[in-house]
Amino acid sequence: KINVLEKTFRYTLYPAVMKELNLIRRMGITGERLLERLSDIYFQYNLRSLLDRKVKGEKEQIVPRIICSESLI
Repeated sequence: KINVLEKTFRYTLYPAVMKELNLIRRMGITGERLLERLSDIYFQYNLRSLLDRKVKGEKEQIVPRIICSESLI
C-alpha cells in the first residue's frame, strides 16, 4: 500500500491534490494518520487512473479552460 501511494504521489498531480498535501505537511501529520489521509486522497481524486495512464505511457488529457467570456446584449 505504501509503495503504491509513494509511486502515485511522485507524479505531477492536480492542483487540488497539491493543496491537500501542503495542508498535511503544514499540520505535521505522521505515522498511521498520514497513511490514512494519503489513502483517502488517493481514492477521493481517483489517482489510480492517473497512475494507470502514466504506466501505459498515455498522455494527460487536456481539459479546455475558459479564460474570458463576453455576454451578448
